[in-house]
Amino acid sequence: MLTRVECKRTTPPTTPLIPYFFFLSYITETKLFTWLRNVVSSLAIVWMIMTNRKQLQEHQAYLTNVRSRVYTCANCHCHITTHAAIMSRAFQGRHGPGYLVGKVINVTVGVKEERLLMTGVHTVADISCKVCRAKLGWKYLRAREKPQKYKEGRYIVEKSKVARENVWSDDDDDMELDCY
Repeated sequence: MLTRVECKRTTPPTTPLIPYFFFLSYITETKLFTWLRNVVSSLAIVWMIMTNRKQLQEHQAYLTNVRSRVYTCANCHCHITTHAAIMSRAFQGRHGPGYLVGKVINVTVGVKEERLLMTGVHTVADISCKVCRAKLGWKYLRAREKPQKYKEGRYIVEKSKVARENVWSDDDDDMELDCY
């Protein structure tokens, strides 16, 4: 029976009857293994860059000049909106209460679809966090009924999908929402 030390000094097995892990135990200590590990990790990095090229090109925006609260993604804490941008808290999302918001950042808008909501049929598109791609709510693209037209271009952000964080600015002069 061969020991591990003797195995290192022999040539790699060529017969298919010898288990594959036996061959791996031979090459784990060689320069070939180090070279293969470096090549595989380099290829993995290239693959990650190629598949996430769009995400790498888009940079995360931060809300500045904000005195009170910032609402962030509950998953990755990426800035989404401010307390001042919330127009109403009397809305219902898919998973509970939601906020009607006039302005959001760091979100991607999905495919538009017709959806039957509590106030009628609306054309909406789901919104997701740009960083972690968690669904946060939806954007109203078109409302059919005239009393619902005020929702067009606005967003529903679900309360369970965001976290509220207190942020204070050093600037005392500017209280405007500046997010770009």
